[in-house]
Amino acid sequence: ISESQNLRISESQNLRISESPNLRISESQNLRISESQNLRISESQKLRISESQNFRISESQNLKISESQNLRISKSHNQNFRISESQNLRISKSQNLKISESQNLRISKSQNLKISKSQNLRISESQNLRIFRILESQNLRIPESQNLRISKTQNLRISESQNLRISESQNLRISESQNLRISESQNLRISESQNLRISESQNLRISKSQNLRISESLESWNLRISEFQNLRISESQNLRISESQNLRISKSQNLRISESLESWNLRISEFQNLRISESQKLRISESQNLRISESQNLRISESQNLRISESQNLRISKSQNLRISESLESWNLRISEFQNLRISESQNLRISESPNLRISESQNL
Repeated sequence: ISESQNLRISESQNLRISESPNLRISESQNLRISESQNLRISESQKLRISESQNFRISESQNLKISESQNLRISKSHNQNFRISESQNLRISKSQNLKISESQNLRISKSQNLKISKSQNLRISESQNLRIFRILESQNLRIPESQNLRISKTQNLRISESQNLRISESQNLRISESQNLRISESQNLRISESQNLRISESQNLRISKSQNLRISESLESWNLRISEFQNLRISESQNLRISESQNLRISKSQNLRISESLESWNLRISEFQNLRISESQKLRISESQNLRISESQNLRISESQNLRISESQNLRISKSQNLRISESLESWNLRISEFQNLRISESQNLRISESPNLRISESQNL
């Protein structure tokens, strides 16, 4: 799916998956959906795609999947889930996530993906959604008003206000002591041993231990904010700002820049604001520290549910591991135009149009 290709949940473009549809995609499979394309999956429909299979949908094309169709996504490199404007995104364990102007969303091992209402996409426990770097990338873009939620252990919700939440057992925690929220309503909370570093170009990179470092390396987590993006920094936080980008980070957070192979790219395109406001709290308790040190890991535990509510529910069940391992496995999370990312004193990270990003207990970012 190119930048011009958006999967929108509108009257002309409906992606509906009813109860217990499984979507699995094997290696080097491409799933492209252009505008006004309808993708519907009825109950118990499974759609399986073997290696090097391309799944493309041009404009006004409808894709319906009958029963017993399995759609699986196995281990691969560079499988891209791209999400367009005003999409909400919640992530579970050790998941690498990139959202650029085209918003790339990559998901690793055995992740379940469920989409209800106008877009229902569910993947059972045995379903693996692994998104690594692949020569043949799998791109999946989701336009406005798409909801992405993660249930019990890992709730990833994206509504019109785009919510990204991660529940229990996730190393990236959004609990009382850990609140990390994005958008006006979006909260982004991070638990212990989380490393977050930002360089001049606003790179947020994660090393082997899942450190968020900004340095020159192949694997990193890049957090770039394009024009009109605000990036402000508070005490004990190192941050360099490029073109009118502001970033605020609270006291206990350390922003360091170092070299690492494993990268998590989070880029924010034009008109995106990254602020940390009061309503957005990133709390660090004794057990929950948001530190940018070597010991910080961004891990997401098992049984991750990824749901896309209202129009699209994306759920990730057990045995789903989203990890950033050596060089190949990365999840780029880029945020397209008109998305606001704000961080307040307690470190709240908000994304405009009210997308929420929450990460619950035992999750490491």
